[in-house]
Amino acid sequence: MIDLEVSKGARAALRVTAAAALTLLSACQVSPQREQPLLPATIPAVQQWHPQAQGEFQLGDHTRIVRSPQAAGVLATTSRLLAASLGALFNRDFPQVIGSEAEAQPGDIYLTLQPGAGAGAAAGAPLPSAASGPEAYSLSIGEHLCITAGTDAGVFYGTQTVLQLLRESQQLPYGVARDWPLKPERGLGVDYGRKFFTPSWLREEIAEMAYLKLNTLHLHLSDNNGFRLESTSHPEIVSREHLTKQQVRDIIAFAAARHVMVIPEIDMPGHMAAILAAHPQLQLYDSAHTAPTPDSPNYGLIDLSNPQSYELMRDLLQEYLPLFPGPYWHLGADEYLTDYAKDPQLLAYARTHYGPGANAKDTFLGFINWADTQVRAAGKTLRIWNDGLGGGAAVTVNPDIVVDYWMTYGPTPQQIVDAGHLIANESWDPTYYVTGYGTGNGRTPDLPWVYGVWQPDIFQKGLTIRASNHARNLGSMLNVWCDNVGYETQTYIAGRIAQPLRVLAQRLWGSPNPEPTYAQFEDLSARLGSHPDTSPR
Repeated sequence: MIDLEVSKGARAALRVTAAAALTLLSACQVSPQREQPLLPATIPAVQQWHPQAQGEFQLGDHTRIVRSPQAAGVLATTSRLLAASLGALFNRDFPQVIGSEAEAQPGDIYLTLQPGAGAGAAAGAPLPSAASGPEAYSLSIGEHLCITAGTDAGVFYGTQTVLQLLRESQQLPYGVARDWPLKPERGLGVDYGRKFFTPSWLREEIAEMAYLKLNTLHLHLSDNNGFRLESTSHPEIVSREHLTKQQVRDIIAFAAARHVMVIPEIDMPGHMAAILAAHPQLQLYDSAHTAPTPDSPNYGLIDLSNPQSYELMRDLLQEYLPLFPGPYWHLGADEYLTDYAKDPQLLAYARTHYGPGANAKDTFLGFINWADTQVRAAGKTLRIWNDGLGGGAAVTVNPDIVVDYWMTYGPTPQQIVDAGHLIANESWDPTYYVTGYGTGNGRTPDLPWVYGVWQPDIFQKGLTIRASNHARNLGSMLNVWCDNVGYETQTYIAGRIAQPLRVLAQRLWGSPNPEPTYAQFEDLSARLGSHPDTSPR
């Protein structure tokens, strides 16, 4: 994306709201409620905590992870990962067994599925719909811990809460926690096109994501600087540093075990200089045939009036769509052109294909719909960046395309939603981390503002969508862009993004902030540390 600083908008006018607490029933049995200390804080904080009888759970030398017989197969990986993480944290083995809750012993951690359970039934006022969603869970703390959810994902997130709680204290007060996310997408975007990251680095970031209940990994796999995927259809475009297809499969499997969805992006029809270096005949030239240089407007742009361009892009889509089993394919479709008048061949193409009333921008919009057809045929949903939307005379982008909104170009977020699109909030403020930005120290989000003020339905420059449309905003992620490739090592980047990931995880989960000030939240982050399976951040 563009390396450009912009105003943060009228932040002072924005306010944080917190949901009122609701009283809930437990899915596992504990004693009647009495005065009791609060549950130790986690990141993100749990949505609700209800203290129960006097007493404390005690992690012991003989603690086991017990999973219910009816869910033993489904929860096997979640059990294994919890045992490994606790083992790394406490330097000892945690046996895994199958048994009923009645067989759970003091100090055990019991995992079970209850179809439709979510975060449990409400007593009194109804719960929000997200509380019965696929990522919701209930955690009951008595002599043993009991994690109940309707899905493996819910149980998994319960185990990450337990992992953080036990890191703070091996004694936990009796009570019931109910937990669920505000937004279904919460994640990290990584710019592989400009900078190569090793698979081991990526696995550590995925583990960190799981620790924070982040579930979406967006891999920007191509840009002007490089094409980072092994290719059999066009090996000539592949950069020296790249991921093999087997490495990709391994990363996807590692992420899936931790309930992280991978969204691949091969940027088209701009940011394609690495591809066009091997196919110069497909480069877009203006009417003066200006040579494409890194500073020129046509650098890295493929000629959408050339039928051979579509053949190349179809080859790549057909090769890679089956490699990624997730539900989305990201086209990029950003920063193609701003002045279409200098490229009359695009106007001629549009009028040939879309009628005499078409304009040059229709060629670009028609390309997006063409790609949508390819992606839909593979059973996936197309995603694009927002800056190229609008401006056509004969073509509008198909409403089944998800729009990732990053900058105030073209239609507003509300207009995008009104056009029928789902949207995700990837606004420059606060989701962009840019390597080497300005002073060379990298651009990070304004974390105190994010923690205290920002909400996921506040877009760039304070733009919003109607409250009735909030469900059409899928969520957000921290977007790491490596515009200045040589400024920062991957280790340095991992350390710099650790705290932004924690702040965004908290805001996207949507629970009340665990600490009243950002400074106190920083202290909490330090206490909870990194996932036990990763290097310290």
